[in-house]
Amino acid sequence: MAFSSIAKNLNDKIILSCIKHTNIFTKQEIAKQSELSFPTASKIIDEFVERKIVLSLGIEENSQGGRKAAVFRLNVDFAHALILFLQEQNIYYQIVNALGEPILQYKKEYKLTVTLTNIYELVDEILQQDSLIGAISIGIPGSVSNGKIYDIDGYDSLKDCELQMELSKHFSLPVNVCNNMNAIAIGMADKHSCTSENLVCLHLSQTGPGCGAIVNGKAVDGFCGFHGEVGFIPFYNEKTLQDIALSGFQNVNLGEYLGKIAISLITILNPRNMILYIEQDETEWEMVMEQYCKKYLPERVLPNFIYSNTYKEDYFYGLAILGTTLLY
Repeated sequence: MAFSSIAKNLNDKIILSCIKHTNIFTKQEIAKQSELSFPTASKIIDEFVERKIVLSLGIEENSQGGRKAAVFRLNVDFAHALILFLQEQNIYYQIVNALGEPILQYKKEYKLTVTLTNIYELVDEILQQDSLIGAISIGIPGSVSNGKIYDIDGYDSLKDCELQMELSKHFSLPVNVCNNMNAIAIGMADKHSCTSENLVCLHLSQTGPGCGAIVNGKAVDGFCGFHGEVGFIPFYNEKTLQDIALSGFQNVNLGEYLGKIAISLITILNPRNMILYIEQDETEWEMVMEQYCKKYLPERVLPNFIYSNTYKEDYFYGLAILGTTLLY
């Protein structure tokens, strides 16, 4: 299935930006919001109706006096996006509508490590089931730059893979491949309205820590996608933060461990919000971490610490933003 974005020019993009955030609208309302002339806005909306991107709802019944205006709304099913991410021996995926709202969610389990072939087969299977899918967004637990996967643990067939380019060429669809924590950070910046402020998301699993960041409203990638790989930072006795996690945090206080990471991120990025996804069950680590930060930093520079247990949901949310953006 070939798919091209629906916006053909700047005016299309302006109109789409307005109608995406408006439930029911008239041509007059969109012309005013977009600051385009009424004839221009009207022509674009008519074209979108013809292409079934916008649905015509008839005449506005509640208008007072004069000629009653026609009303419209975005057709949220003009196209769907497939979003998926790899975690351990599973591929989690959703199909979302044009607003990023979930239609279907599922988990595909594999007996061995997920391979490149597994990804191709699963995507092909899903595309055969849903002909409306017009874009694909994939989250990867490793370093990604311009859609190419570099450093990644546990997925040998994906290392140095130009996954974004290869999938796009194979399926004739726009594809976005990104680091897991960058996807989450993009989603959380949207949820917390961080359009011009800094935000950091920190995740700690049994395999080590990783982070994603929004700086001045934009996701940080680095020149080769290595941003956020904090597991490589030395901790003590030549052991890295990842080494400590892989050894089960033996003889290490989790609060102090996280405090050192938090201080590094605060001093470099000075985020307004820091969202932490911590999978360990150790008690009172939040209090110890915050006390550790207060010991070394002025209290005025401390971010809002937000502790979350919705890692997968937030991951999907960020990938949905990236996936639906490709539709437009």
